[in-house]
Amino acid sequence: MQSKGLNYTVKKGEYVSNWLTSDVIEIPFVAGMVPTVFENYHPGASVKRADGKERTSPAKDEFLERGDFKKSGYPEDIAMDRLYYPFQTKKVDFSDFWSFPHDIRFYARVYVNCRTDCTWRVELSTCGGMKVWVQGREEASFFPYESNIEARQEAELLLRAGTNEIVVGCSNYGERNIIFNFGIKNLSEEELEFSLPVSADIRAVQSVHRSLASMYLDRLTYEEGRITICADYPFEKDTVIEVKAGDVKKRKEVKAGSGEVIWGDTDELPIGYYEFTVCSEVEGVSLSAALGAEVFPKRLEHRFTPDTVEERKKAALDFIISSTPKSFEQYIAHLARGQNLYEEYRSCCEEYVEFVRRRGDCSDFRVVKLLWVLIKFGHLLTEEQRAYFREVCIGFRYWFDEPGNDAMWFFSENHALCFHTAQMLAGELYPEEVFTNSGFTGREQSARAKRLIVEWLQKLLDFGYNEWNSPCYIPVDMLSYVSLLVLCRDEEVKELAGRALDYTYEIFAENSFHGLLAGACGRIYTKELLANKNLETNPLMWLAWGEGCLNGRVDPLIFLALSDYQPPEKLGEAACWNKEKPFTVQRLQGTMEVPTAIYKTKDYSIASCVTPRTGGPGSQELLMNVFLKDYRSRIWINHPGERKIFGIRRPGYFNGNGLTPLVSQQKNVVVLSYQFCDKLLDYAEADFTHMFCDMSVCDETEVGEHWAFLRRGDAYLAVYAQNGLSVNRKPPLTEKELLSPGINTNWLVKAASRSEAGDFKSFIAWHLAHTPVKEKGKLVFRDMTYGQMEFETMKETVYV
Repeated sequence: MQSKGLNYTVKKGEYVSNWLTSDVIEIPFVAGMVPTVFENYHPGASVKRADGKERTSPAKDEFLERGDFKKSGYPEDIAMDRLYYPFQTKKVDFSDFWSFPHDIRFYARVYVNCRTDCTWRVELSTCGGMKVWVQGREEASFFPYESNIEARQEAELLLRAGTNEIVVGCSNYGERNIIFNFGIKNLSEEELEFSLPVSADIRAVQSVHRSLASMYLDRLTYEEGRITICADYPFEKDTVIEVKAGDVKKRKEVKAGSGEVIWGDTDELPIGYYEFTVCSEVEGVSLSAALGAEVFPKRLEHRFTPDTVEERKKAALDFIISSTPKSFEQYIAHLARGQNLYEEYRSCCEEYVEFVRRRGDCSDFRVVKLLWVLIKFGHLLTEEQRAYFREVCIGFRYWFDEPGNDAMWFFSENHALCFHTAQMLAGELYPEEVFTNSGFTGREQSARAKRLIVEWLQKLLDFGYNEWNSPCYIPVDMLSYVSLLVLCRDEEVKELAGRALDYTYEIFAENSFHGLLAGACGRIYTKELLANKNLETNPLMWLAWGEGCLNGRVDPLIFLALSDYQPPEKLGEAACWNKEKPFTVQRLQGTMEVPTAIYKTKDYSIASCVTPRTGGPGSQELLMNVFLKDYRSRIWINHPGERKIFGIRRPGYFNGNGLTPLVSQQKNVVVLSYQFCDKLLDYAEADFTHMFCDMSVCDETEVGEHWAFLRRGDAYLAVYAQNGLSVNRKPPLTEKELLSPGINTNWLVKAASRSEAGDFKSFIAWHLAHTPVKEKGKLVFRDMTYGQMEFETMKETVYV
């Protein structure tokens, strides 16, 4: 017998989680062309306002002033017929990325059944705006509109005896990565009954949902063979699923009783990190799950590492042409060989130019590359092609003080320099022309840019990176450095850019572990954490020292390969450290003087940093980072910023920190200490901390109540968690993480090698006999090599 309609109950403290929703309504938002006013701006300045909130663009200010959603009424003509069945979250969540400004909204409906008239106490939560209608009348509204910062507000909803329709509208300003969700939590003592009038067979929906929720990829890294999607709960009936990975979509039929789907062969995908999105439809109800994995087909690996930097530069260009997907950067590689294959790459070029013309987010990265084509290879272009590229460069918005209504981000370290670089180069290329967006001549543009470039580069050389050790953002800075070094005509700027490259390679050398950037860092994403062979820094270190690997990340590799730059020879020993004795470095980095440390031997590396966010909500920092033996075993600890495993938030499940612990490192021992007040704990979505460690790549593992021990080759790791440890046995991270319940806790991590600690059994026995003890605000630990160590633990933070 089919089950029609969905009925569920919500107890006190629980969220209303199942709804019928509309599609996300996306309306392009066209604001007036207004410059941003930022008095006394200088590189490294905080982009927060005096009240501590994020600075908003004039376009967003206009969106808020118009208040179209605030003025809107009950959505009579909006279809709400999509059953929302949440994965790994309690809220209704349509978070996404918008490259161009949009007014975004969605609506959701549910029915609550009451025995008598009552007042329902709820907590509303959102980052944007929300309205609540009961039986068509507006009962509550809430408009915090703080970018990606959740706000909460209590409300009372008047319910009548019988069935009450509840409709929620959710609104936000779509620009870049946006948390786009709402939550309604029951604060009343009563358990409430909810229903949704759906025609689909709910049992069938729940069955497919359970199978999708139990899915996982059989590996996190694919180099050869089949890519297999497994499910702990086999499908009860024949089910059709669609799986999308990058630009490749496949339709697969899963037979009843099967818990395995062969997606295809590794060789079908280019090198990269992929999100495999699995979708299925059950009687009109769409369900989906997301899984992530690294793909690095062996057939695409470079087979030979030349001895010299110049030879490796040539090999890098060959690799970009032969082993990476068709792209604008590949077009540039052909230009470097004297071939203008514009017609073959027309679609790549037109997409590139149109994105810049519309000023999509990250256009600054693209316009620098357009200028490479014009300055370095303009002689290979036709007159029509030169005019096509020139037009978009002349009309671009080169800084926030020029008129604009776009979603481009100017203020982070990497973006700021990229804008300045583009402005400098474009101004030098067209010195007498008037740039149509600003009204400045090219000569004026380059003069304005030079002042900011010199200040930016001098700040770097004086203080280091504010996005310290970042494997995703330092390469963007290097794009600017090499572009200025090769293309700029100003000798002062060229000299500073060369020094910036030298400094950056010094950071790389100190933090290199067999060609991997192994330091703890200021900003990172899941695509870096779970795809160690695909780091943008790998080919940059391969180019310098022959360690690491070429991959699909061609920026800024291609431009370094086109330059005469060579890293200082003296850095080679530190970069290719292959000794049993440790190499250690401690640095203060950035204008906030962030303490960073790394301790590495030929067998392992262990690194940490202490962020200024310690004691409060976090961002994208990687606070501790361990590699055992090679790239296959990156290990780290964090408090997840969201429960959705392959979500897009910053901080997310893997990247960054929901709440930021106090981190301490002595030698090859790191402690992370969490102690937060109830108010901050209440805001945390995840009620646990965890260590990511793919146990399948370890040679030996042993996990007890509080201790875990891992061995890869001659590298060992001991892990202690005060609140206890358990191996995750649930998909998609089965045996990929160690979970520790609660947030307030202390972790201790000790790395060692066979030469330091003897055999693995002795290493385990020592630590089981020397459990850390908390005494007078310190975690006291007797290290087997360095003796007694004392680490400061976090004092409870006060919520502000």
